[in-house]
Amino acid sequence: MDHKWTISSLMGSPDHGSGSGSALNPVILITAGICAFSATFLASFSIWLQLKNYRRPILQRQVVRIMLMIPLYAMSSFISLFSLEAAVVIDALRDVYEAFVIYNFFHLLLDYLGGERSLLILLHGRPAKHHIFPVSLFKSEIDVSDPFTFLFLKRGILQYVQIKPVLAVVTLILKATDNYKEGDLRADAGYLYVSIVYNISIFVA
Repeated sequence: MDHKWTISSLMGSPDHGSGSGSALNPVILITAGICAFSATFLASFSIWLQLKNYRRPILQRQVVRIMLMIPLYAMSSFISLFSLEAAVVIDALRDVYEAFVIYNFFHLLLDYLGGERSLLILLHGRPAKHHIFPVSLFKSEIDVSDPFTFLFLKRGILQYVQIKPVLAVVTLILKATDNYKEGDLRADAGYLYVSIVYNISIFVA
């Protein structure tokens, strides 16, 4: 039997149209709305101030991209109180943008320190750092001034940036075909495998 790929099918059943806030007191929902819109307003105002005083574009454009996460998280959380259907799609978009923000945050730190070359020069000659337990049991000290070590660390961080959007798309497909089964750790549940890949990626990063 053919499976229809609609937003409703992403939820697995047609009775999930209402959000998790449908059973909450209206006062709580109003308070949540005020908080979400307040966070969105304050973040938008801060972004406007950054753009108004746009004197260091290399740094400020990345700061603006990071600050956009505030309204995105606030509004996606608020919308999920009223519509789980919309929340599924919005959460996937949020995950993709979160990966983009992590990439920007990494480059923001590098740019604050003058770039990769300046950072390596700054670290040159400093004593190597020992790993924390339990990594110290099977990994020797690390010298971040070594370009190859720095490249390894960079790749370790950026692999998460690449994997997270892929997992978001895979999650959408699994939910559309009713194979995700969130919270289910059985072998036939996509949630198990997505969680394994996701946690390994976080550990490496």
